[in-house]
Amino acid sequence: MLLSIRNEFRTIPFRVITGFSNVRSIVFDYYRVFIEKSFGRPIVIFGAASFIGVAFGMNLDFFTGMITCILSSVLLICLSILYPEDTIFRCARAPEKRLDKTYLVQVSFVAIVIICYGFLYISIGRYRSDCFYLRRLQEGDYDQQYFGYITDAPVFPNLDGYDSYVFETDMGVKISFASSLEGLKCGEYTEIKGQLLRHKSASNPGCFDAKSYYASKGVYLKLSASDSDIRIIRERYKSPGLFTEISNPFDSVRMWIRNAWGDVFSEEEAAVISAMILGDKSELSNELKNRFRLSNLSHLIAVSGLHVGCFLGFISSFSRISSKRKLRLIFALVTLIAFGFLTGWTASVTRAVLMSSYGIVCSIIGKRADSITGLFGSSFLMMIIHPFYLSNIGFRLSFFATLSILLVSRRMADQLSAVFPLGISSSLATMTSAWIGMLPILMTLHSKQSLMLLVICLIGTLLSQWICLLTIPLTLLMIPLSLIIPGHEAVRYLFWPIRGLVQLLLSVTEIGSFENIRALRLQSVHPILLAGIVCLMISLIIGKSFLKKILICISVINMLTGSVIQTYAFVHRPIATVIFMDVGQGDGTLIVTESKSVLIDGGEKEMAERVLLPVMNYYGVVKTDITVMSHLHSDHGGGLLALSELGRVGRIGVSAWGEGKDYEELVKGYDIERDCYILGYNDRIQIEDEVEMLVLHPDEPTCEGGNEDSLVILLRVGETGVLFMGDAGFDTEERIMSNSEIYSIITNNTDIIKVGHHGSKYSSSGEFLNSLSPTIAVISVGTNFYGHPTQEAIDRLTEAKADVFRTDLDGAIIIDIYSNKSVIQTMLGEWRNK
Repeated sequence: MLLSIRNEFRTIPFRVITGFSNVRSIVFDYYRVFIEKSFGRPIVIFGAASFIGVAFGMNLDFFTGMITCILSSVLLICLSILYPEDTIFRCARAPEKRLDKTYLVQVSFVAIVIICYGFLYISIGRYRSDCFYLRRLQEGDYDQQYFGYITDAPVFPNLDGYDSYVFETDMGVKISFASSLEGLKCGEYTEIKGQLLRHKSASNPGCFDAKSYYASKGVYLKLSASDSDIRIIRERYKSPGLFTEISNPFDSVRMWIRNAWGDVFSEEEAAVISAMILGDKSELSNELKNRFRLSNLSHLIAVSGLHVGCFLGFISSFSRISSKRKLRLIFALVTLIAFGFLTGWTASVTRAVLMSSYGIVCSIIGKRADSITGLFGSSFLMMIIHPFYLSNIGFRLSFFATLSILLVSRRMADQLSAVFPLGISSSLATMTSAWIGMLPILMTLHSKQSLMLLVICLIGTLLSQWICLLTIPLTLLMIPLSLIIPGHEAVRYLFWPIRGLVQLLLSVTEIGSFENIRALRLQSVHPILLAGIVCLMISLIIGKSFLKKILICISVINMLTGSVIQTYAFVHRPIATVIFMDVGQGDGTLIVTESKSVLIDGGEKEMAERVLLPVMNYYGVVKTDITVMSHLHSDHGGGLLALSELGRVGRIGVSAWGEGKDYEELVKGYDIERDCYILGYNDRIQIEDEVEMLVLHPDEPTCEGGNEDSLVILLRVGETGVLFMGDAGFDTEERIMSNSEIYSIITNNTDIIKVGHHGSKYSSSGEFLNSLSPTIAVISVGTNFYGHPTQEAIDRLTEAKADVFRTDLDGAIIIDIYSNKSVIQTMLGEWRNK
């Protein structure tokens, strides 16, 4: 026995060497297959290079981007040069498909040129905009005149508000502006007087990121101007080009279709149909748009490959009336291009039309179409046409979803067919594979996900397919039917099934919008854990192979590592998170604990939809447990009353209620008498074991809810105290300091202060601040005509050695409070530990 053990140990080195040699051989085989599959399809390499170049330009500064481009070039050259000559000939399936080194180097060189082109195109445009902005800023921060041609106007103008336009100055810099003027169109030479500004990133969690959105269009600057400051110089009109001239007749066709749908659908149903089939969201209410977005169904109201596929399927069936195959294919190609013009050639539509056109052209010339080549070829062509196409969120989601479907869905459907019927397994495989492809992008978009949302996405997609398949042919039938049958009553009956499907889809979005609030935010899951889950899902559909073993090993390691990190983060989560929201010239603070939520003030009325709801949805707050209005001014209470109408807040605690001018102006148009209660001195609210609120002022209201009647509240979170001053000024501060009990409480417990009255010179006295000695001071302020915050107030805060944060400059200030420290993050990028 000992002898056999000794012999076994003697063979270990040999087995290790043999095993290493086998692994090396397997890895080399995969490397060979990768080279053959990729370089054998040069269009795939060029399409991938397009993506890489645009990604470098969008996300890296010029110096870092150049270094990265050089490293990428070296990697490509190495991949082509290090490929052994004998392996090239040994592994080629046919002599005509052999890949020699000269060919590999040539393809690599073209790919390098494409990467550099994409990077330089975007970087130079951003650099030019930065120089233009700094030069204008040196001339003075005031309204100036700008001249240029309108280069981008909305295909579907909003009927009830401002539209966004882009014009290119005579110096070649693109600038956006908003206007409600009618008749603005591409090619108009425009004179605009306004203030030049940079687009800002999202200043609140879960809110719209204007900087990223416009950067994806190559626009980094905006003009703040009124309609009266915009003048069109007709004499210098310039034709916007053949493409736009061809597009103009389709506007009339689009309008006719919209009007026809308006005759047979309700207003809401017609708006949904127009968005789904024409990409026209101008008549969709903000509420409906939010419902689709929160349900993860935004792709249904943005024409994409799904809708192009439905349209192409109908056209293919219709064209079968002709017995000539090539004639049918040419007809399909022409109608497909017309559909692109009809829907405004959005990025996702352009990708789908180009890819479908590639397949049709291949059929016409008698060659087999390769879907992967068509997908990457479309991205390559789009970069040549307009590189910023590739930075569009809709295009990226559409591209990676399609790529994942092509690579994964068939094998996944085969695996699922053993459990589900064919139709269900195919739909599940398509949806899951699309989700895997979109996952990296969804993580950057603060997307949420749950099993219920996945089911809703599946149901919504199936309903959308049926709506498109039924609406397109019935809309075409309306033309002869309207001539034969006068009026639209008889025709309306044909659309009843579609109306039922649309209503069902709207019900699904309503359920999904509420489910989203409670769903898991993907950004809260560690990327390593998500990567492990995705690797495991892919490994399950791959047959037995070395790659399957590698993926399983990677998934197990990632899931274990990610689980440990996720568990550590959960155990060491903050006691409470305080979000001082950017609500413009007003106050609004959301406090989130493990199981409770508190909302103190909410800015003006319009901030409810623009800020409060997105932030509450982001943090999973369906309805606040405690709501407080510091006093009766609209810049503090307007948003709360709007939320109350929506049922998103409970009863509101106030310092005064029922009388006075401020009260009458605030509650005008609302009926919430029964939803308010009075808070005053010495009221205590226990939120969690380590979290409580103590009301320090007022004892008795004296100003009918004015500034000096502001609720002064001390929030205690563990050993940290946050003092909310509302709009209180010197008078309230003196009353607080004159009360020895209150004075003792705040001097021993105040670490963070929400500065009173937006940094007015009549608040935050030096004596008051020095007695508190806060380490952090937050000023909630926006653009205003009062001079807030005043330099006097800022100087007093600085003298008290407080770190000053401002919502107008820093965006929302988010403070995670732990048992022994506070971590401060601002939405515009700064982190601090205290």
